[in-house]
Amino acid sequence: MYYRILLVAICLTSFLPMTGYGQEETGPGWYHAFELETGLRLSQEEQGLIEWDLDGWVGSDENKIRLKFKSEPNASNKDEAEYVAMFSHNISTFWDVQVGLRLDTQPESLIYAVIGFEGLALYFLETEAHLFISEQGDFSLTLKYEKDFPITNKLIAKPYIEANYFAQNIIEQDIGTGLSNAELGIQTRFEFSSAIALYADLKYNRKFGKTRLLAANNGEKGKTLVATLGFKFLF
Repeated sequence: MYYRILLVAICLTSFLPMTGYGQEETGPGWYHAFELETGLRLSQEEQGLIEWDLDGWVGSDENKIRLKFKSEPNASNKDEAEYVAMFSHNISTFWDVQVGLRLDTQPESLIYAVIGFEGLALYFLETEAHLFISEQGDFSLTLKYEKDFPITNKLIAKPYIEANYFAQNIIEQDIGTGLSNAELGIQTRFEFSSAIALYADLKYNRKFGKTRLLAANNGEKGKTLVATLGFKFLF
């Protein structure tokens, strides 16, 4: 109960207007940008499963509301679905600090406090680093890097890597302390216009350490290779 009250308080506080800023932040100076990906997963174990990924923001250059939704079904009946809402404040030319909440509805319902950074690192790598604190007091860290490489005016390749670290064992989720898993992939898209693109994604996911041992004990694979073919919409 204590963690639920704390998480709700953090969320409400993060959306309060910050002092020292002008009226333009609630007026015509607000914009929005959203990106929706939906695709068909193609792998030996996961034929015909549809995944969704929505990422976008509403606000000004200095202050934004960042919204994310991800749904990843899988053949092991441990579907993943998460919703994220964060207040994002620009602290330098290429960096935002973010605070908010994450709600997981699958494989089990959990609320997390979120704090982190998002921006461009060296060589213009798009970087995300977020610390999560669950209502049960569990700590985890997610790091993600990606970058677009134009091949032609319409064909673009985007390699990416994501890693998840945990400060404790979470046996009910088959997660062990330390580096839990890492995902390495590349997405290639063909842009029909500025609003729609066809993409093909290939990613390799590997579990490490105690998480890999827990997966093996449950008869699950420690590494997977998944291809996804779908469409990306920008609005």
